[in-house]
Amino acid sequence: VKVIGSLRLAYREVIPTLRKMYVEGLRQAVQSVMESLTVELGRSFYIDVDEEYTPTIIEDSGFVRDVNLISGGERTWLALAYRIGLGQLLMEAKTGQSLELLILDEPTEALGTEDKSIETLASAISNLRMVRQILPVTHSEELAREASTRILIAKKNGISKIDKT
Repeated sequence: VKVIGSLRLAYREVIPTLRKMYVEGLRQAVQSVMESLTVELGRSFYIDVDEEYTPTIIEDSGFVRDVNLISGGERTWLALAYRIGLGQLLMEAKTGQSLELLILDEPTEALGTEDKSIETLASAISNLRMVRQILPVTHSEELAREASTRILIAKKNGISKIDKT
């Protein structure tokens, strides 16, 4: 019982340090992905992640922006970077390998065609080298046009038909 008590005490003492290390690792992973994604935008974002795993954007001027106060496009970039960074961190912790497959469901939700942000996202996704295979599921023709392989699914008479191009 004494040994177990000592182990519990040691565990409680080390947990805050381990959590800080994990949060810093997450911040670095998200920052790395964000830099990879936004290199073509000519704009950089510094990402911070607090102890509750909530990301914030810090501008070059030092101004901190809460995720609820950023534009839809910035929210899309941050959400994508956060998910990929977290996925990488979890995969590496569990298997020691990097993320092999990423499935994105409607990643263009807050992006528009008028400012070419969908094309920019498509280019960023195709240039993302840290994930071997990326499968975006989308209704966006602009995003689909950039894919190396397209699988189109259409429902006719209640039956889904698949066309690979």
